[in-house]
Amino acid sequence: MSWFMMEMNFMVDHYLGLNALKGYQMLNLPLDQLGRAVDGHILLSAKDMPKKARESKITVNPVGWHNYKYTADGKTTWLFQRGHLIGYQFSGLNSVKENLTPMTAVLNAGKPKGIDDSNQSSMLYYENQLAKWLKEHPDYKLDYQVTPFYKESELLPRIVRLSWVGIDPTGKLVPISIGEQTEFHNETGLVYLSTLLQTPPLITKLVWLKLRLGKGIKIMSDIKLVKLSLKN
Repeated sequence: MSWFMMEMNFMVDHYLGLNALKGYQMLNLPLDQLGRAVDGHILLSAKDMPKKARESKITVNPVGWHNYKYTADGKTTWLFQRGHLIGYQFSGLNSVKENLTPMTAVLNAGKPKGIDDSNQSSMLYYENQLAKWLKEHPDYKLDYQVTPFYKESELLPRIVRLSWVGIDPTGKLVPISIGEQTEFHNETGLVYLSTLLQTPPLITKLVWLKLRLGKGIKIMSDIKLVKLSLKN
């Protein structure tokens, strides 16, 4: 069994929803020993969503932050973004290290440059779909958790796992079926999960390795272009 599946099975078995009776809650676990963000978890209803517009810039860097320019669709663009675990439209948190991790622009916003919230392999797709559900169900609550998975001492998560479930006014768990999700049942009840891969574009294997380890990049040449699989 792969390192990810062992961690994934543990997280599914030990998923604990937040106490819906206490109302709005937003929790980030402390940074780990390497300074990496490890978990974000929120319980909210539509009235709890932030009203203030998000600041245009994030003023702190997650650990291991480096960026790299590459060519996508014939245009030069930045590979990475500072990605929120719990999106601003839910948490109202913008520059909090415990809620930030490096993500490719495609994973975070759906495309190499700009945004595409129809891309079901992106955070933005699920965030916008869950926000839409909240607004359509003003008397319900959303329990939403985001967990990045790192391999060993890497500073770039290989995988980001999203889990969510709705809660009706009586406290009953209700399904929110969106995107490429998988339904799980454990001792807590119903949980929906979507696993998003941090997939590299066609850049060199050495460049991607250095970025995963949080190292800066100098000019690279004459290295075979490869795509990495999860086992690498």
